Amino acid sequence: MKHILSRIFNRHWLVWLEKNTPVSNISDEVFRKDIAAWIDLGKPFVLARFNPEKPELFNLGFSMPNGEGKPLRASFSVKRSDIVRFAPPPALQVPELLNEIKAAELETPRVFGSLLWQYVSGKNFLRKSSDMDIVMNVETFSDCEKAEKIFREYENKNGITADCEFLLPDGAFVNMKEFFTPSDKLLVKRLNSVYLADKSRIRKMLSQNFSPQKGISEKAVEALFLELLTYPKPGLVSIYDEGSHSDMNACDFVTSIRSLQGYFSVIAEMGIEKRPFAALKTAGMEAEKNMLEAASGINTHRGAIFSLGLLCAAAACAFLENPGAGAEDVRRCLMKNWGKDLLSHHSEKETHGNTVEKRYGIRGVRQEAAEGFPSVFETGLPVFRKCMKETGDFNAALIHAFFEILLKTDDSNILYRGGVEALEFSREKARAFLGKGGVFNKDWFIEAALIHREFIKRNLSPGGVADILSCVIFIDSVTDRACNRNLS
Repeated sequence: MKHILSRIFNRHWLVWLEKNTPVSNISDEVFRKDIAAWIDLGKPFVLARFNPEKPELFNLGFSMPNGEGKPLRASFSVKRSDIVRFAPPPALQVPELLNEIKAAELETPRVFGSLLWQYVSGKNFLRKSSDMDIVMNVETFSDCEKAEKIFREYENKNGITADCEFLLPDGAFVNMKEFFTPSDKLLVKRLNSVYLADKSRIRKMLSQNFSPQKGISEKAVEALFLELLTYPKPGLVSIYDEGSHSDMNACDFVTSIRSLQGYFSVIAEMGIEKRPFAALKTAGMEAEKNMLEAASGINTHRGAIFSLGLLCAAAACAFLENPGAGAEDVRRCLMKNWGKDLLSHHSEKETHGNTVEKRYGIRGVRQEAAEGFPSVFETGLPVFRKCMKETGDFNAALIHAFFEILLKTDDSNILYRGGVEALEFSREKARAFLGKGGVFNKDWFIEAALIHREFIKRNLSPGGVADILSCVIFIDSVTDRACNRNLS
């Protein structure tokens, strides 16, 4: 899960704390009052590396300017429960560089070190000899080459040293200049470790092209992990708590997800072969059996087996026809190859979804799939991508999409647990959250957490929305990559 965690938070990310948070292991007692005052002002700290021996603690950094001298720095630890929210470091604000980066179709770089603290505090942290500390997300070796050329030319022209770190797809950081030296080894930094790695292995990883046969299963599994990591989702299980579930927790979800990787690979191959829906259904039933065995009979991902499995098949089919397929191409493949069969499909098992469809006459996941998952492609995905472009905060964008989906869908799990009254309650909460600006409201995390507690109190769990959110993450990760570039 380490590489997935890096998309939620990583080194250099900003962290906000609850007021009166106690701090421990402080490196300089002189700063204790300054740190307390900073917390009370609602200002952020910087996330540093974890201590693997103390996973319950998050290590944070704090810095204060010192005139023309080196900034004064301190580090300390807090509990995860004291953290209010995370956000990526600020975007670089150098128009000359940004124009070159945009032209090269690279992601907007973000800043760390003294430049980050200067952006956050509004105080002068930089000296004449200061480097420009930059984090650059890269996906391919070509991205690395383009970025290195842009920064080298900028240095030569302006006499300013760019200390750039590449953030690799697996969540590791490497120094840009070290990456292009002749040495065989490269220092790799992660959230919880630092080590030397073979440079050739990293270059090979960045040079590998995405293919349906190799990547779809991994992306589906990653989507389920990322949904589990998203917080706070009202009533749902996450790595932080069990939500409205007394019968399952994050460990059950992890076990279940791992059991499904082979299934996603199989159903992707079936999609490439355009196998009939009956074959896909058989594979899904076998996957459900394996999931229940792995999770000791707990139904953690029955909905995802159906919805995400279908989209794996559709994505593999779409990429076979067009390696550059976008989200709508995947949707067309789904409806063209399996839409009619989905309309006539009925589950032999008596599930919560079947019960709710009969009782309340709502559209179920079967009809949702037959129409090409409008909740994914027309609601969740565009909302998520727009929010990502405007905030650059992966977790926040998912929460915003979650509430949009909650507002516009008939979640069968909510209806099963609480009836129409519960559904109206959940929609009203979503409407109120979005009406205040959603995650664009500075207090969004607190608002979402309060709604989460209300859902727990009423024993409501929008599991159908969670399945749709996993599908949104999956489709976003395998299609239209250009939509996720140039975040600012």
